[in-house]
Amino acid sequence: MPTYCRANRGRECDEDWNAAKLFLTAADCLRANASRENLFLWIDCFDPHEPWDVPPEFARMYDDDPDWDGRIDPRSFQLGVRPDAPEKAARRVAAQFAGKCSWVDRWLGVLLETLEDTGMADNTLVLLTADHGTNVGERGHFGKYHPVMEQEAHVPFIVRPPGGETGRSDIIVQPQDIFATIAAQADVPVPAEIESIDVLSVARNGETGPRSVALSGRNPERVWAKPGAWLYTVIDGDWYLELSARPEDCKLTRMGTLDDVAADNPDVVARLYEAGVEEVSRRGIDPALMAWLRSGGDAEFPEDACFYEGHPGPAGYASYFSRTWREW
Repeated sequence: MPTYCRANRGRECDEDWNAAKLFLTAADCLRANASRENLFLWIDCFDPHEPWDVPPEFARMYDDDPDWDGRIDPRSFQLGVRPDAPEKAARRVAAQFAGKCSWVDRWLGVLLETLEDTGMADNTLVLLTADHGTNVGERGHFGKYHPVMEQEAHVPFIVRPPGGETGRSDIIVQPQDIFATIAAQADVPVPAEIESIDVLSVARNGETGPRSVALSGRNPERVWAKPGAWLYTVIDGDWYLELSARPEDCKLTRMGTLDDVAADNPDVVARLYEAGVEEVSRRGIDPALMAWLRSGGDAEFPEDACFYEGHPGPAGYASYFSRTWREW
């Protein structure tokens, strides 16, 4: 919080907020390059993100409590797992999150208007998505949480091609599919060794796509070795399975609901468990980790396995976030 306050001090008008600065700068970039034949612009917006800090009128759009002035309480993004959180607190966090989404939407609109004003909308593909969602009180969870649940894994994936076609699709999409979708629009071939799907072509043809499930989670280092640990989440569009090494430890939830119904649907658990294990195997997991998983977690965990590409790295190597936490 102190870092955030230092970075955002001195704001005097709407244009001083982070999302506004980003999209206004991106709009300037479009105007400066409107005459170019080829342009690729990647805009990485940190928002919506904690703290759910927006101009008060945006926060109060979703909570009209007369005793609240719309300013955030720092405790609201430090709740973590709190099943006992007061209903009023959960409602306030949800209002702040919704307000932040509306605030980002307002400034994204500035960028899209610039596309129209410059004439670039007629020959530009726009793709909008996110890395994850968040929890605002579901199951007593606030913010990101492991295991990944629908609130985090089910994110927007919106593609607006030149010409402005419209439609909806139930295709299962993973982040790596962004590559082939953009490459196809630019008539750039995708190397055979890269697994990526042009979802726009699949959607146009009314197909379901080649993916039967999506996987969401984190790399297996340290986490998988814990007895009964959740490994990753398997999603098929109707259900999601919080997969553990032993099928009987898995949790099953129907999309759009919150209750674990694994005991009532053993056939769905078995199907998604097998699909999830096969999918992670197909993606090139270390054979020793695969053997451990196939054993249902009964075999000794392979501590010296390769947990991610390039693992373990040079001597003394630590990831960015590991180094940051150590410094703190």
